[in-house]
Amino acid sequence: MADGIANFQQARLAMDVQGLNQIRQENRRNETEGLRQAAEEFEALFLNMMLKSMREAVGDSELFDSHQQRTMMSMYDEQLSRHLATRGVGLAEQMVRQMQQVPISPVSPQENRPVADK
Repeated sequence: MADGIANFQQARLAMDVQGLNQIRQENRRNETEGLRQAAEEFEALFLNMMLKSMREAVGDSELFDSHQQRTMMSMYDEQLSRHLATRGVGLAEQMVRQMQQVPISPVSPQENRPVADK
């Protein structure tokens, strides 16, 4: 039970406006942690779009087709995508790895050495 409460406190709400400000502040203190949080936010957005597309592909049910039901499902999908992103599906981790790589200087094919800047 205590573990569930701790997870709830760690997860932000999907419509948390202060979350972006927290990421900016964290990025000023620790770039790596700020990058990780931004990648997690992107992963949540990506998952939300994926869930929305999946719901549209299935179509509406005549039994539960109402504005209130669509609003509730949209809010549920946003919160579910936030939860999935905090647990991670691997997208945020890959983005962080990719963005932390040091750029490699171009190599000349004939000499197999770095090309000098002109």
